[in-house]
Amino acid sequence: KDAKGGKDAKGGKDAKGGKDAKGKGKGKDAGAEEEGPEPLPPFYVNQMQASFQEWSDKWQHRDERGNFAQKHDPELVKQLVRPEVEVRVRDEVSAAIAKELANLQEAFERDLKGKKGKKGKGKKGKGKKGKK
Repeated sequence: KDAKGGKDAKGGKDAKGGKDAKGKGKGKDAGAEEEGPEPLPPFYVNQMQASFQEWSDKWQHRDERGNFAQKHDPELVKQLVRPEVEVRVRDEVSAAIAKELANLQEAFERDLKGKKGKKGKGKKGKGKKGKK
C-alpha cells in the first residue's frame, strides 16, 4: 500500500483514489445502456405505427379461439378483393356506356337526316274513311 491508504499500482486504484482501469470502460457502457438504443429514423417509426394500426383494425377484436384449422375468413377476403373488382366493373361499365352513347348519337343523326328529306313531301292518299 502506498502512504495515502490506497492500493499500489498492482491493486487497481490509482493514486487519486479513482476507478480501476477496467472500471473506466464499464462506466461508459453503463451510460450508453441508460440512454437506450439509438432512435430509429421516422420512416421506420411511421411504418411500425401503420402496421400496428392495421393489426388493431383487423385482428385485435377478433375471437379466433374456435378457428383451430386456421381457415380463411370470407369477409376478410371480400374486403381485400372488393376494391379491385369495383374498379374493373366501373371501367367495363364506362366502356359499355360510351359505346352505347356513340351508337345512339349515330342513330339520332341518321334520323335527323332522314326527316329533313321527307319534310317537303305531303301525305299521299285520301285519308281515313268514316262509317256510313
